[in-house]
Amino acid sequence: DNGNTNEAGYIPRPTDQRVNFSMFFQDYIPGNPNYKMHLNLIYGTGLAFGPPKSEKHQDILRIPDYRRVDIGFSAILKSDKKRHKLNWLNIFENIWLSAEVFNLLDINNTVSYLWVADITGRQYAVPNYLTARQLNTKITLTFWVNNYQKSILFYQTMNYYRSVYTPQYYQNFYHQQQFYL
Repeated sequence: DNGNTNEAGYIPRPTDQRVNFSMFFQDYIPGNPNYKMHLNLIYGTGLAFGPPKSEKHQDILRIPDYRRVDIGFSAILKSDKKRHKLNWLNIFENIWLSAEVFNLLDINNTVSYLWVADITGRQYAVPNYLTARQLNTKITLTFWVNNYQKSILFYQTMNYYRSVYTPQYYQNFYHQQQFYL
């Protein structure tokens, strides 16, 4: 032993997330209990990661923080407390109509990285993003069959796709990293 020590220092675990916070708020609209609104806020600091097939002490990079805001509105079209003027709707106990916007602020949240190598073997992390803003609509029909409560759910999702990688990104990546396809 020549007295030289090589300590890696602090190495985060793969599940080392310092802060994870979420808040769900839901309330009826004042003056009309047939309508309600919900707001969902989520924040989480990034997880540790590193190049594939690397030593543990090289996993010192962090995924960017996760941020998301969702909002939704619901309306009860038919309640079990009163009969509807359209008789055919009275076979249902409740009818709810909902609309929700997930990722309202359209934030690019990174879920993982794809590692690519150039001709010299140097590796680069290219982010994989989660879903962009998404609009969901839903109708829920609740009724009774043989003393069992049943529900039918009609659900429609519309995605708003965005161009994650602009031509400028590819041009810069190609010229700066010397990446060949």
